[in-house]
Amino acid sequence: MHFELLANELLFDVFEYLSFVDLLNGFQNLNNRFDNLIVDYCQTCQSLDFRLISKENLNFFRRRYLPSVVDHIENIYLSDSDRNPYEIDLFLSRLYPIYRFTNLKSISLESLYSIDKLKRLLNDLKQIPTLNSLKLIESYLENDPKKLVEIMNQIWSLENLQDCYLDFSFSSKSYFIVSTIFSCSIENLTIKGFQCSFEELAFLYEHTPNLKSLPIELTSSFDDDQSKLLLIPTLTQLNLKTSVSADFIVSLLKKTPCLNQLTIQTKNVYISGNKWQLIIENYLFYLQKFDFQMEFSSETDEHQEELDRIVKSFENSFWIEQRQWFIRCFSFKQNDLYFYNVHSLPFHFKHFNINFNENFSCKSTVPTDEQSSFKYNYVQNLDCSYSIVDSLCLPKFQFENVQNLTLSIGSEMNLFEFVKCRYENLRSVSIRIVDYLYQHEQIQQIQSILDQSPNLFHLAFTFWQRNFSKTKKVNSLFHFHW
Repeated sequence: MHFELLANELLFDVFEYLSFVDLLNGFQNLNNRFDNLIVDYCQTCQSLDFRLISKENLNFFRRRYLPSVVDHIENIYLSDSDRNPYEIDLFLSRLYPIYRFTNLKSISLESLYSIDKLKRLLNDLKQIPTLNSLKLIESYLENDPKKLVEIMNQIWSLENLQDCYLDFSFSSKSYFIVSTIFSCSIENLTIKGFQCSFEELAFLYEHTPNLKSLPIELTSSFDDDQSKLLLIPTLTQLNLKTSVSADFIVSLLKKTPCLNQLTIQTKNVYISGNKWQLIIENYLFYLQKFDFQMEFSSETDEHQEELDRIVKSFENSFWIEQRQWFIRCFSFKQNDLYFYNVHSLPFHFKHFNINFNENFSCKSTVPTDEQSSFKYNYVQNLDCSYSIVDSLCLPKFQFENVQNLTLSIGSEMNLFEFVKCRYENLRSVSIRIVDYLYQHEQIQQIQSILDQSPNLFHLAFTFWQRNFSKTKKVNSLFHFHW
């Protein structure tokens, strides 16, 4: 049966499985019937994602379809990335400024480079009363505090905005610029690219009194006054990334008594299981979900004893029986320091760093440390180092969804004995050679990874010993297909 003989209703069912960009690429200009079907289907669409659309198709859509759908669209995703330069300007012409999308509920803007352009867009969005979600993704803006506070004031002035995602990148470290406008509508706020002190956090909550969810990077300064932070009774979800002291963390958690979900990542900070138990029992009465990763280093040579002490603090009845929360801790030696990684299970973070060497040790509170507990399926960015290991006996660490892999290769050892990956989603690989005696087996391992990575688009060698290029073995490394 020919595809075009199917009834319109069946074709509409097929269209629902395709992105709008694929729909245009696959069926536009085939014949009058399909062109009319696309017009009819567009009138039923509520979401438009233009991240991968060509300039020609974007202009065609704007001329042919936009007039009939502008009143129906509820969600838009636009991008000014290198793949889609000036797309936002092309799409939001003078004829169709953003305020003409009268039923718009959500807008995502990626890779904005101009504060002035963002100010114009926010001024238009202020005229859309239905808007409740705003995402600014990977925006590379000038670090100008005066202009940034204007941006924040415009965002906080969107009267029905509930979900706000702010992901900014600056050339230098930037502290969060808090709006001077009050917003009683914003409930879910994500802040990326900024650091936030206790004083700024207090000011933020003062101007956003109904916050329920907040991912944030918390830092400290010499003049931080913990007493400035008032009680935050509305906050139920907190995602905290920080290197402040344990005392600062406790001071913050004392102000969030209604938390039911806490996610925390710390650098150079360790809080024992016993101390976490006291914090939860005394201040976090409603906590149901607790994910954490603590990374720190120590100069002690008694790393196995330290590992035992860490794990033992999480082995009492509160953790094992009452909450059934389990952890894993591993350690390894690097540059005369022992590094420790203590994390909850299952592991729910995107970044993971591990170093297999002769000093690697691992211990867990999981009963018999079941093989399934070694699955790290949320990890997207894996930094893995390995060198010679004589007597290390471990189950495989399993990674199902790695997108970016950094691999440091030392003396001869089979990486696949300790790490199991699926490489279908792998997009980027960076390989560092750290041993002069490079073996053919290591070359074969790298080649095997490349052969299993059909979607790889970026490959880098960050360090390469000069004498490697003189061997015939190395040349075989480059015999791979994209």
